[in-house]
Amino acid sequence: MTEITEITGMLLSTSPVILALLLGLMAVGICGFALYLVYRVLHRGTE
Repeated sequence: MTEITEITGMLLSTSPVILALLLGLMAVGICGFALYLVYRVLHRGTE
């Protein structure tokens, strides 16, 4: 966990814009993955 905080601190000190973009991409990826899982479960339930 310390490595992640170190990397985050390094990114934050160099460029907050890049950090914001990375967080946005991560959020989109997580949301997409969650939607995919929900779709799979619902699709399996109807069969």
